Amino acid sequence: MEKEDILKKTSLKTSLNEKDVEAEKKKQDENNLSAFLSEIPEINVHKGAPLKEGQTPVSKEELIAALREVNDPEIMINVYDLGLIYKTEITKEGDAEVEMTLTSPLCPMAEEMPEIVAERVSMIDGIGKVHIKLVWDPPWTIEMLSDEVKLLLNLD
Repeated sequence: MEKEDILKKTSLKTSLNEKDVEAEKKKQDENNLSAFLSEIPEINVHKGAPLKEGQTPVSKEELIAALREVNDPEIMINVYDLGLIYKTEITKEGDAEVEMTLTSPLCPMAEEMPEIVAERVSMIDGIGKVHIKLVWDPPWTIEMLSDEVKLLLNLD
């Protein structure tokens, strides 16, 4: 075998080993993050009262419009387009169920944001009881931003 062939094979093997090490490190980081997040308790906020007899529940679109009025206080972009809202549901009784996250579990607003969101949603005419659930799984990533916010932040 020639010297060049040996160098090529060694270089390729080193490159493959580096990729394996990077992949393993990424997997460990993800496992560590999941373990850390699983130890943080969920926050549940309840507000409002059942709708009155005959009152028409709001649409999901109206709920989303209200969520777009709640801004993250640090960057002044609404929580919906930031990708912090994972689930929205209006029950047949007109109750609102919202599952949300924050950009970081270390966010100084972690306890206040679900309260702020619950307060805004409970103000909608046609909303009964409100349940806001703050979750950490899946963890928020920059890919969750809306296309409009990516453009605004020059990330696209």
